[in-house]
Formats: sequence, structure tokens, C-alpha cells
Amino acid sequence: MIAPLRRRHRLLITLAAIASPLILYVALSGRSPVITDATPLVTRNIPPAGTVLVGEHSLQLPQSERGASIQAVLFRESDADAPWTLALADAGTKSPGPDVLVYWQQDDSLSQLTADAVLLGPYLSRRDNRYRMPVSRASGGVVLYSLAHNKVLGTLALKAMVEES
Repeated sequence: MIAPLRRRHRLLITLAAIASPLILYVALSGRSPVITDATPLVTRNIPPAGTVLVGEHSLQLPQSERGASIQAVLFRESDADAPWTLALADAGTKSPGPDVLVYWQQDDSLSQLTADAVLLGPYLSRRDNRYRMPVSRASGGVVLYSLAHNKVLGTLALKAMVEES
């Protein structure tokens, strides 16, 4: 009674040993390539046609463990009262870190996250992230906050961003 089970087990282990590398090879060759495009956002059709560029800035994140940098572009529709949109993307090949959230806060002291900060959304690496700003004037700033590390990775004052352009 044990001999047939041992033969079956030996056959299945042999098949698994042959099939596992083949499955791994197919899985690795079929995945999409990693995007390492460091092309500036402005040359990637951001801001889109029919919009007005408000400001542009490259943000270094010294607090991130990887020393990442992010490019920010602020734009609005052609209507002067239209809400602003903020586009963020990796400026290089390094991502800022895990669980990064983007906040806007009215307070000009951006060194820490305040209780009245408005969550704009998560920051996803290797993508063009767009956030609708709650104001359409240069007030307050954007805070990149790492939830995993419980610290502010970087800040961007909107007033300075608009004055640069």
C-alpha cells in the first residue's frame, strides 16, 4: 500500500522540479518592463493642451532614505478661476519610499504635518500623479509624508513655485 504512494510522490516531485523553472522563466519574461524615464513632465504633454502653466519645480527629498527627487508642475484650465492641478512624477530612477501620501496645508510652515492638512492622494512611483488643488491661488504648500516612516519627506511652497516661473 505504501509503494504506490511513494511512486506517485516521486513522479510528482520530479515533474514539479522540471516545471518550476519553466513557469518562473515564463512569468519573468512576460512581465512589463520597469519604466526609468527621466523625461521632464513638461515634455511629456503635462500640462495638457488647453491649459496654462502656473509653475514648475524640481523637489529634492533629503529625508527619503533613497535620496529621491520629484518634479512638480502646477497648471490650470485656461479660465482664470479654474482650480489648479498639481502633477508630480519621479525626476530620476529612485522612488521616494513606501506609502507616500501627498497633503496640502494652508499653513506656510511646512516642516510638519498639521491637523488641518487636506489629503490629496497617494504618491505612486513611476507614474504621473495628478492632484486637484483645493485652492486656486498660491497659498500654503504641498507636503509629502511617508506613512511607513511616520515623517515628512519633503515640502513644496506654492508661492515659491509660482514665483519661479
